[in-house]
Amino acid sequence: MCHRPALLAVLAAALAAPRADAALVTYTFDGTLTGTLGGTPFTDAPVEFTLTADTAGITTALETATTRVLVTAPATLSFTIDGVSGTFLDPFQVVGNTFAPGGLGTFPALGSGGLTPAPGGSVSNDLLDIRLRDLAYYDLSAPAGPFTQSPPNFLNPGEAYPTTAGDLILEDTGDETLTFRASLAPAAVPEPAALGLAAAGAAGLLGWARRRRATA
Repeated sequence: MCHRPALLAVLAAALAAPRADAALVTYTFDGTLTGTLGGTPFTDAPVEFTLTADTAGITTALETATTRVLVTAPATLSFTIDGVSGTFLDPFQVVGNTFAPGGLGTFPALGSGGLTPAPGGSVSNDLLDIRLRDLAYYDLSAPAGPFTQSPPNFLNPGEAYPTTAGDLILEDTGDETLTFRASLAPAAVPEPAALGLAAAGAAGLLGWARRRRATA
């Protein structure tokens, strides 16, 4: 009886186990902001924005002699604003300027709709950002924070961002507070059972090949 298909299935399943070549970073922006959500105004309300990205997807969007802008791959941005939770309808990215001129800081920033870095390191389509000297060399791939700025930097106050709870529009009143932090999830590693399956599958295929040669 030929067991080759079963052995191949075992080996394929084992090789499909998670690998330790990347990690997930969760970026969080929280604090108090003012604006409207779905037409309902909120003032100095507690907010939290959360995005999780794979470090393997971080790329360089712009590099000059004084600026290197890094971006994550587009992902879903979740939020809770004054007790109302939802997600943005457009994918978002986290942006970091790793060496701004004079070490003046970076944004981590949240942006959507295709971020467009400018020669000075700024980006368009930005929802909000923090610019602090302590973040001047942060490359988005490691744990960070908390870093707080009051008020934070806004690039697009008044812009409507569609969400599952209606359009979000932020106002820049000068009274807001925003804190940025990043946490690193443990890297996925192959389970011992998966490694055992891989070894068993390889041994089985080797034995099957030897038996086939012996009976040929």
